[in-house]
Amino acid sequence: MRTKLHKDQSGLASLVIAILIIIILSTIVTGFLQIIRHEQRRSLDRQLSSQAFYAAESGVNDAVKAINEQGFSGDKTTCQPYATGTASAPTAISGKSNMLTANGSVKYTCLLIDQSPGSIEYKSIRPAHATAFPVTSANGVPVSGITLSWRDTTAGYDKFRPVSDISFTSEAKWNSTGLLKVDIVPADTLDRNAFISNTKTYYLYPNASNGSSTGTIDYGSSNSGDIVDGQCTGTGDNAKCSVSISGLPSTSSYVRVTSMYRAVSLKVTGTTSVGSAITDFKDVQVQVDVTGQAADVTRRIQVRLPHNRTDVPDYSLSSMDTLCKRFLIVPRDPGLPNAVLPEDGDSACAVTGQ
Repeated sequence: MRTKLHKDQSGLASLVIAILIIIILSTIVTGFLQIIRHEQRRSLDRQLSSQAFYAAESGVNDAVKAINEQGFSGDKTTCQPYATGTASAPTAISGKSNMLTANGSVKYTCLLIDQSPGSIEYKSIRPAHATAFPVTSANGVPVSGITLSWRDTTAGYDKFRPVSDISFTSEAKWNSTGLLKVDIVPADTLDRNAFISNTKTYYLYPNASNGSSTGTIDYGSSNSGDIVDGQCTGTGDNAKCSVSISGLPSTSSYVRVTSMYRAVSLKVTGTTSVGSAITDFKDVQVQVDVTGQAADVTRRIQVRLPHNRTDVPDYSLSSMDTLCKRFLIVPRDPGLPNAVLPEDGDSACAVTGQ
């Protein structure tokens, strides 16, 4: 008698389907776990990045304290803090000053200070706000020429005026990179006659480049009030305008820059009479370079600070209120009294004489 075996494969198919479902679910769960882990790591990295940035800012504050409060006048060219008790080293950047936590997990690992950088840089000079600074080399070599390079503070802004259209228009109609008004004041002789005869003012006009990458003007052969072709080149974030002023007549000069129409960033470099680059501008800015660290995350910042020995105001006198202008008139006859008269038409002055 023969027995017929029936092959029923429904159980095997169910097993295969179950295995596939388990694999798919495991893959989905693993993917979610990876996403969660990555998000946790990103969140941790953001937190550590903020801590590293704050550590770097603490390094900047320590540098400011060392310079302004503890008389540090040199450069710091090594990353590590000075050893405690080092002669002439300020406590603000000595010992364990770089440690923000007891275990050292948050700290700044490198602090560099340059009190005479090779350039003068401003991130933003606002319209109608003057910025004044000396151009003097720390090693005493006369600064014979300076180059001013400026660009609009708006990212990617590369609009320049036509070369053939040098005109001053209203702010509403000005569609170009800002124009610079630059005053050059030789400072070797500080008296009234020297100021009157030696001070020169130039207007650096942001023209599209006309064959040269840098506009030029000579201090000695130029006139005060000259409009200088500020050659502008490049596009987008590489756009900039440049003018070189040569033949500065003194060992030390002051430069006063005022932006017109639009805010600009500015970089100033210098050269000697033989064309060598000035590598150390004195008493203008302090460059501080700091790297902060939190666990395995680092942040580096570089800042320019105004030098504490340079304080050049925009104006000799400024007031929110109306000022009374009075003139002292001294008579030829010594027997007559002096008279103090107000400016004609100035209602702020109620003085009739004395």
